Order: sequence, then structure tokens, then C-alpha cells
Amino acid sequence: TTLLYTIKFEAMAPLLLLFLLTVLPPQAAASREQTIHTPTMEELFYFTGTCGTQHNREREDPNYYSSNSGMPHDPSSSGFMATHGTYRFLSVHEQTALLVGEGKHGVWRVHENGFVRVYRDARKEGIPEVKKEAVMDIQRVENPTTVNEKEQNRLLDLLVHHYQSIDPNYHNDFRYAFAQDEVSDSEEKWLNWIDLPIYHAKFNKTYEDHVPIDLPYYYCQMSSPDFPHMGSTWQFLKAQPNGNKVGPLGKRAGLDIRENVNNIVSFKLFDDAGVWANIGQGNRNTDFMPKTLEELKTRAQTTRWKRVDLVQVDI
Repeated sequence: TTLLYTIKFEAMAPLLLLFLLTVLPPQAAASREQTIHTPTMEELFYFTGTCGTQHNREREDPNYYSSNSGMPHDPSSSGFMATHGTYRFLSVHEQTALLVGEGKHGVWRVHENGFVRVYRDARKEGIPEVKKEAVMDIQRVENPTTVNEKEQNRLLDLLVHHYQSIDPNYHNDFRYAFAQDEVSDSEEKWLNWIDLPIYHAKFNKTYEDHVPIDLPYYYCQMSSPDFPHMGSTWQFLKAQPNGNKVGPLGKRAGLDIRENVNNIVSFKLFDDAGVWANIGQGNRNTDFMPKTLEELKTRAQTTRWKRVDLVQVDI
């Protein structure tokens, strides 16, 4: 099954219920050094002035990146991503993005809980395990005078400067991430990671008036970390004026929490494209997906596919 998506930057839909999310694997950040490649003019306008196109302008011409009639050239970029040898191609031409590729065999349903997991820099001091509860609702004290007030500010500074969320825009080199690695092996017993509410002082009131997160979303992973084969294309696409705009339903799903969803762009299906859902055959014993290795060995999931009514569902 091939899914075709298209988007015009001047008319992107504000809502996104089927969310195609790419995240780094659970490895944690040793530094915040920005490492994502920024596309150059030569990369985005590789076609300008090519032989046989009657461009008739020299590079020194201030109107070099325009047509003979004075119309500015639009950037152009293409790339691909893949999982298990299954490829999807992303292109941006004439301010229109196009995603073509084999549709995912399944998506995951996620319901955010209003928290952000932040990870300690492996080379820096962390929050002691015994202070975990104390920092969950910590606030900065202006002009601290007591020992407790100064310690409160010190702990908040540790959270602000030594703990970061996973962000592919920066170099990440985590050595820990899983639940069993919550506390460091060092004598200090620092927290390697901690889940903070979006209203926490670390986030500087960014989400102070956020609506309740009461909607789930669905996601699938479509590429490798750092977009090795489509980095320039994605960097250009997400930087457009309508990139990272989230509508009311998306906010109710928490898609505007940038620490969890680093970047977001809304796509629309072509009119003749479809999304199919497995509704089962009515057998409660076999309709459900196997959840253990033993189940995979002993039974197969029964399926009955039905096309989703896109009039009723915004995808």
C-alpha cells in the first residue's frame, strides 16, 4: 500500500491526529552542541544556472536566483528515509512538499500525561535521589536569605542547566535512559532522568495556561536519528512559516509540547488516498494483537480491514 501526502506551505491544516513522529533512540545527551546540518543556498538552488536552461545570469548578478522575467526561484530539496529496507521519499518543490512511500503496517496509540522526561548531562552534577520529591514542585525564590531558600534555587538551577529533553537539533550522546537506570551508579546517587510536569518552573511558564491533555494521538517511526538521508529537506520544510503550528485538537493531544515533539508539520492525504483500520472479526480471543512472545507462537491475530471514513476523521 502506498500512501501519498501533499502539502502547500501557505495552506497547512492546523490539526494533526495521525502524527508521524521521529525521535532519537533512548540514549541521553552529553552536550547541547548543535549538530544538525543547515542547508546552503547551493544545496537548495542547485538547479539555478545549470547548463542548457537559458538562465543568462552571472553569479555576481543580484538577481541571480530569479528567472529572466524577474520571478524568484523557489528552493528545491529531496531526500529519503527508511525502516527495514522500506523507503519513503520526501521532496519540496515550488513551495509544495510531497511524501510518497509504503504505508506503515501499524501505528502506536499514545496519550501524553503532561510530563516531560529530562536527562542529566553525563558529565554534570545531578539531583540527588533523596531530593526527587522536593524538586517536583520547586519554585525560584527571589532574593533568597535562608539556607533552605538558597538550596531551593540551587536545585532548580541544576534542573535548568544540567537536565535536557531529547532534541535531534542538538548533539545527543546519552548513556542511560531506561527505567532501571533512573539513578546513577556513583556515590552521589544522582538522578539520571526525571519526569517533570509541563507546569514546572524549569519550563519558564511556557505551558502555564496549557489546556488539559485529554486526547491521544497515533504515531509511527519513519526514519533514522538525525535524518541522515533527508536532513536538508526536513530542515527547510520545518522552518517554513506554517511549520510548528498546532491547532486546538493538537494542543489537546500535547503536540505543542516542544520538549516532547521537537518539530511538527501537518500533511494532507491526496483525495484518492486512504487509511485502513483493522476492526477484527468479532472474536474476542483472536482479534487482539499478540502482546507476548508466547502469544506470537501460539496464535495469529484475526483481521478485517475497513477503510476509515475521512469525512468523519481528520487525518
